[in-house]
Amino acid sequence: MPLLGDSGWRPQGRLGPPPGGIYGRYDDDRDDDRDDRPFLKRHFWPPSLLGGLVIGLGVALFVGFLGAGIYTSSEQGRIDAEDDRAVTAPTLPPLVTATAPTTTTLAELSPEEIKGRMAPSVWTIATLDDAGRPIEGSAFVAGSSSGETFLLSSLSLVRSATRVPAPAITASNRGTSLEATLFTWHEERDLALLTIPRTVPSLVWAGDAGVLRPEQKVYAAAAGGVAAGVIVSSAPGVIGHNIFTDGIREGAPLLNARAEVIGVLSSRYDPTNTATDRLFYAVAVSSACERVLRCGAPPTPTTEPTSRSATTTTKVP
Repeated sequence: MPLLGDSGWRPQGRLGPPPGGIYGRYDDDRDDDRDDRPFLKRHFWPPSLLGGLVIGLGVALFVGFLGAGIYTSSEQGRIDAEDDRAVTAPTLPPLVTATAPTTTTLAELSPEEIKGRMAPSVWTIATLDDAGRPIEGSAFVAGSSSGETFLLSSLSLVRSATRVPAPAITASNRGTSLEATLFTWHEERDLALLTIPRTVPSLVWAGDAGVLRPEQKVYAAAAGGVAAGVIVSSAPGVIGHNIFTDGIREGAPLLNARAEVIGVLSSRYDPTNTATDRLFYAVAVSSACERVLRCGAPPTPTTEPTSRSATTTTKVP
């Protein structure tokens, strides 16, 4: 039997007073449930304004670090890092200091005499090319400092070492083999500077007497021996000659008849695009002072088609 004032009907669901008393809201406690959730769930799923900002910042940082990591581990990134390191050229102390020009005309040497003088200072370089094939060439001593010797060669010979991972470079001379390191290079001049952990006598560069004349005798010294030829043409930084340059002569020194270095042989250096199977170009050795070496005031061979004998000054890098 229903009680007085009781209609006998009861609402379905919650019994008792509404939340917050008779003056509170009656909305099934959804706000209370949300406040009870963990912080991460309240702000990040579904994301609130604060959560969206934090997520966006996190994604931006992740993408930035990911891109930087991919670039630095890529081939181009490592090449750039190597190139940044390579711009600092070593300063080599002079091996001979001339106090004044001499008036003595140095005698021309025979090929056998030149070969004997070149023996300790011209090294054979063995490495791999860009395709992973073994190649050999030459390099010669440009100077030594603090127990290290600097070998000047052709960049074409060791170009694969400008990339990472780089193949090993081996320098050998008369039964001695040492690991060489690519120290720096000059792309435009096709020059490379290597180091080996040993002190070796340096070759002498042509000084003021290093004038270049058409038909002047020149020699290329490499492990295969000494090859003779003549100068065909010359211009600042470049020497045209007729000594076949390939294989073991790549990076070898080009010498005058007094066994003084006037250039670096290269099969790919052709600034005038006129090379043929009978005309090759060498990089003037003074060009090494533009970037790969700090030589002070290097001797610069010039073209002078007049006298065959001239006042000489001994200069080295």
